[in-house]
Amino acid sequence: MATKSASMQAAAQQPLRVLITGASEGIGAAVARRFAQAATSGDGAGGGGVRLALLSRSREKLEALVAALPPAGPGGAGGGSRHVVLPADLSDTASLAGVVAQAVS
Repeated sequence: MATKSASMQAAAQQPLRVLITGASEGIGAAVARRFAQAATSGDGAGGGGVRLALLSRSREKLEALVAALPPAGPGGAGGGSRHVVLPADLSDTASLAGVVAQAVS
């Protein structure tokens, strides 16, 4: 039986990072709630939890959504880690690289 390497075990403890566009309402917000729910119920994410990067033009709506979600991290235990609110207009292609960099940092 193969054992996991130390780097694979460490990676399994890191939160899954999920970038969701249009997250302030509708399908995007529903997807964000589902990922956060799955992380707290142990339904995936490999034990490391889920850290959401939520994109929309409305900072206020994104912040309200984040306030209603369980914290990022294993089992909802944030350990100081929070989901990322990224207000952005994706039609502004010049800003896309910066938004993605913030999402994965």
